[in-house]
Amino acid sequence: MYLYDLSHRAKDNNFTHDDRHSEHVDYSHASSNQAENISSDIDGVSTESTTHRIDIMPQAQAAENAVEYALRQLEENRYFVFRDLIIPSSSKSMSLTQIDHVVVSRKGIFCIETKSNNGNIYGRSRSESWKQYLGNNGKPYALNSPFRQNHHHVKSLEILLQGKLRAPVHSYIAFPNARRVVVDGVIEDMSPAGVVLKIQR
Repeated sequence: MYLYDLSHRAKDNNFTHDDRHSEHVDYSHASSNQAENISSDIDGVSTESTTHRIDIMPQAQAAENAVEYALRQLEENRYFVFRDLIIPSSSKSMSLTQIDHVVVSRKGIFCIETKSNNGNIYGRSRSESWKQYLGNNGKPYALNSPFRQNHHHVKSLEILLQGKLRAPVHSYIAFPNARRVVVDGVIEDMSPAGVVLKIQR
């Protein structure tokens, strides 16, 4: 009930947070031809020429919807799903943080961060920056580590629930649009269905 109340209060107050609902990848080194390839690879993208960044809000929402649909296939009486949960941040640099999805069950609490990036994604669990490869040009583009972002979400959730709910908080990342995700040299299933399977283990 505590998380339920929080989620509804967030919606009622229409809170926003600066690290949510827009994902940024640095394409500052892309040529004009590469920029065309990027635009063709990402649907619903608007290019900001002054910053050389791409705002993919429509695609981010579609990715979250895909994860939402997969999570709703879990048994309702065993898994409780919350979306866009806004909670106090554990970081001193921001007051609030927003979590894409939180699933509560007897097995624990699952904190899920969804990324809409497509192509091939490569990263290391301890790195601040990951690489995204779009099209066939073989040139990598940098993106912020979703592991680090969700680690912040997990810590914020643990602090919030301290003394209220004793359960481990697990971090999962979803890439619904990615062709392949490789973390620490190992191919990971970060599809929505893959995340659900991890939760059910």
